[in-house]
Amino acid sequence: MFENPYARLLLVPIGIGILMFGWLFLSVKCQRARTGPGYVRVEGRPPMDVSTAEGKLAYAQHIEYEKPAESVRITTEIADGPDASAAAKARAALPRRLHIQYSYAARSSWAEAEGALRELEKRFAGSEEHRKVREEWARDRLQAAQAAGKKGDFEAGERLFRECLKSAAGSAGWELIRAWREFLVARAKKAESSGNAAAAEKDWEEALSWHIEPRAQDEITREAARRGGPALFEKARSLRAAGRPEPAIGFAGAANLAFRMEGKGKEAEEAEAFLVSCVLDVARRFGKGPVETVPASAKEKFWECVSQNAGYRSPGRAEALEALVDLAAADGFAALSAGEFEKADSLFTRVMSFSVREWWMARAEADPAVDPFEGFPAELGPELAKLAGNSEDPQMRLECLRRLLSDGRWIPPHPAVARIRAALPDLYGRLGAKLIADRRFGEAEWRMRAAIRADRNGPGAQACVGALEDGIRKAAAAKDLASLVWLTGFLIAELGSPRAAFADDFRRAVTTAADGLTREPIRRIFMLSLLCDAFPDTREAYAARDEILARGLEFAKQAPEQKDDMELSAPTGTKDVAAASIENATGYFIFVFYEGPERFFVRLDPWRKGTALLRPGSYMVGVVATEASIRPYHTKRALGEKTYWAQYVVVNEGEKRRDLLGGSQATGDYRILRTLPGVTIGVDAKTGAAGAAK
Repeated sequence: MFENPYARLLLVPIGIGILMFGWLFLSVKCQRARTGPGYVRVEGRPPMDVSTAEGKLAYAQHIEYEKPAESVRITTEIADGPDASAAAKARAALPRRLHIQYSYAARSSWAEAEGALRELEKRFAGSEEHRKVREEWARDRLQAAQAAGKKGDFEAGERLFRECLKSAAGSAGWELIRAWREFLVARAKKAESSGNAAAAEKDWEEALSWHIEPRAQDEITREAARRGGPALFEKARSLRAAGRPEPAIGFAGAANLAFRMEGKGKEAEEAEAFLVSCVLDVARRFGKGPVETVPASAKEKFWECVSQNAGYRSPGRAEALEALVDLAAADGFAALSAGEFEKADSLFTRVMSFSVREWWMARAEADPAVDPFEGFPAELGPELAKLAGNSEDPQMRLECLRRLLSDGRWIPPHPAVARIRAALPDLYGRLGAKLIADRRFGEAEWRMRAAIRADRNGPGAQACVGALEDGIRKAAAAKDLASLVWLTGFLIAELGSPRAAFADDFRRAVTTAADGLTREPIRRIFMLSLLCDAFPDTREAYAARDEILARGLEFAKQAPEQKDDMELSAPTGTKDVAAASIENATGYFIFVFYEGPERFFVRLDPWRKGTALLRPGSYMVGVVATEASIRPYHTKRALGEKTYWAQYVVVNEGEKRRDLLGGSQATGDYRILRTLPGVTIGVDAKTGAAGAAK
């Protein structure tokens, strides 16, 4: 039979063609399946499944820069939807996506940009993203105002500037004030060149009324000074006589500078004294008037005006400072009532750390009959004597008192101080709860601690507990291990154990975190230790203790052995009983492991002290902090029938020196960290010394 020699060769391309056609057919079929209902085509990547909330959220993340408005719409829809897990993730992502939408919209659509800002204010007021967008809004508005002024569109420029000033309120900074003054002066010059003297004078008055430091020598004040001292001073007098001390300050400051430029020293002194009297007029008026009628920006401006000028020495200055103390306290309580906790915190801090101190010293310096040591605590007497070198010189003692006030060692008595102190636990609790919700744990920590320790059953402490529990639930649902470690650790450190109604949720959260931290042994044993604290007599607690002890000792022994430097000791007075009094002078949780006649560990909370009882003998002692970057420590220590004191600190070890980091000391009483079966012995709460019970 005849056979074509090329027939087999033709079979190869035919076969390849069939395979390619089949692959193409299947590919198209699969592609159609993936782009059917519930799928969306995305440029540069495979079609995405948006049939579920999680899928929509992934799609929103992918388009957050290309289509920010659409990304925000989808994320908002999910945040308000029924899927709890996806809603939590959407709420966490929404502030950032609103920020992105604002930034992109501000380039083309101011209405859309302000819509994103309003949504942030409604949902996340006070959050970090809200703060950033507010700053961007102020910058964008300011740039638009400056651009309008440069183009000569003074009507639009003034509208924009006044929006900025109203929005900035008490936070109006130098850049905004300087730009506003430059705008007013430019418009005044335009009016002067057009022969409109009245409009020019009005703008000059406004420009000179905006200042932080009334004796500043900026370009605008210098330019005003060229108009001549006598004319400026006369204008200042007429403004004050008309009941307008704010612009009078600016004209008096310009007159003072003009007289000095003209070499008229006597007139300059007179203008400066007049300037001071105007400042005091304003301060008194603000202190006496209803708080809500005083513009926030004006209050802030004149607060700085009075308080920064420490060189002003007159009886009226003390009166003015006290008026401003009352004003700031009233504003703080108004903010607290309105739920503006960060604003209230800022105002109360101002009163307690600065304003009352300045008022107290101004009062003492202005009136020799005033005793500046009224109410001074006796326990600070030795420190004052040491600072003064035991000198009885009144000026020396007054200067040393000023130092103690500056260091915050003593806050002088004032009715506002007592009211603020009473309100602080509630404020700190509510602010701490808000900061926890915003995941600003570092800022929340000391405030929540103060609220809980002040009154565990008070409304502030209860707000903290609720925020901690809510935060733990959300972090567990999102498997946010870092947040879980912080939140659960803080709860146990401050409360000792979870509330009964929250115990099961706490157990699940801690177990979830421990299981997720198998590759981070230090944080894992920390979470296991929380189980031991919360559920001490359970099977899981016993198993957790065994793992903590085994892994912790192994970890501590990896560090180079160090020389035992424990020197301070005192007899316990009890046979076969030793005691270790430990001070944790760090901001971290620490574990102290003992291996010798007994094998055990204790855990200390940040800045805390405690005493553990143990059998005498030779021990390997290891110390491990919960911060992975801190190297463990271990030493060998012989312990007799004594109390031994040890302080653990964080040290930065360079090539040639060791630097102590922080330096803060632990606070509070010594707690009993460990007892011995059948041993009755007392521990002094103040010193940590163990001794036979009386």
